[in-house]
Amino acid sequence: MTIFFRFLRVQFLRILKLFPKILSFSLLTFALIAVLAFLVVRNMDFSGSKKKLSVGIVGDLSSKYLDFGVNALKMMDSSRYFVDLKILKFDEAKNLLRRGKLSAFVVVPDEFFESVICGENDLKVSYYTASGQEGIEKILKEQVSDIISTLLVHAQAGIFAMERIARSTHQTKNLSFYNNDLNLKYVNWTLERTKLCRVQEAGIAGGLSLTAYYLLAAILLFFAFFGIGAFPFFMNRTKTQFKFFTVNGIGCAKQFFCEFSAYFFVQIVFLAIVCASVAFTAERGFFVIENWHYSGAVHGSLSLFLSFVPVCLMISAMQFFLFEFSENIVSMLTLQFLILASLCFLGGCFYPVDFFPEVLKKIASFLPIGAAFSFLKASFLQESIFSVLKVIFYAACFCGFSIFIRTLRIRSE
Repeated sequence: MTIFFRFLRVQFLRILKLFPKILSFSLLTFALIAVLAFLVVRNMDFSGSKKKLSVGIVGDLSSKYLDFGVNALKMMDSSRYFVDLKILKFDEAKNLLRRGKLSAFVVVPDEFFESVICGENDLKVSYYTASGQEGIEKILKEQVSDIISTLLVHAQAGIFAMERIARSTHQTKNLSFYNNDLNLKYVNWTLERTKLCRVQEAGIAGGLSLTAYYLLAAILLFFAFFGIGAFPFFMNRTKTQFKFFTVNGIGCAKQFFCEFSAYFFVQIVFLAIVCASVAFTAERGFFVIENWHYSGAVHGSLSLFLSFVPVCLMISAMQFFLFEFSENIVSMLTLQFLILASLCFLGGCFYPVDFFPEVLKKIASFLPIGAAFSFLKASFLQESIFSVLKVIFYAACFCGFSIFIRTLRIRSE
């Protein structure tokens, strides 16, 4: 056995001897990040946005047309999936609106329906909502008002216009048949409005769902801070040792390769455990990942593992590069935590980078963690993964810089 392979074997024995300590710290880190990710996803409760809008209808309660129209909307119109209509008195609706129990209410004037039936559209429907309301909810409320008033008014106007044209041109033969046919067409067009558009959830960052986003962020955070728990592997290394190995035929590049191989091997072991745990828990239904395209736990864990391998390679090289600057335990841990925490924040691990200002988004895309996250998102969504080239480039750069710094340290003796 050559001296190179003996040195490689020594590095693996060193890392395996420290494995219990690394495992203990890693489990603690993993548990902490898992709990934080769970709380973040749990606290971001979107159930409020999924509740039906409560809309009041104020009008003549004795009107059979009002009661019939509201019941028709409740039973047949597509708005029944996101709107809860209630027939109320004006004072009751106003009180509920002030208390926040009602999203909006619509006032249908007395004799409105009789006016529409007679072809007179001079009575307007009034729409009330709380002041200062903006955003998607306001748009939905306006659409509800449109469903209740505009569709009905415009539909009846079209029918009466057809009747007037027919009577003025003396084409009254089968007029009642065409009148009913046009009424039915208006009803069908109204009820089939859902076919005119498609609703698609865009996600919070590049199409990822909330759960998928924070799942990738949590795993990325875990391996970003993995080096803090593995710091004993980098202790007690001196320039004298490096120079001794160089004199005995193990140059800086070989030293780095042997030490890095042992360190990266441990990260791969932990990566396999994490990916298998995530895939099997998702398969058992402990949490739902909307963008999960994998069939079965084995396929899911293997795909997730392969996606994270180049990322772990880059992170390991970056951690090695930072350790080469350190002379003692304090500088090791401080440098690792401050730099990696900053990179993780800018890379979007704590907060979606899509919500950052444009300048920060451009900067984040060129940073190592940002590039890694972009690749993971593309891989998870089964899109183009050419961004992996940027990750591999960073890994090669960090490896080269580590060898260069060690060479300078040996020559400075």
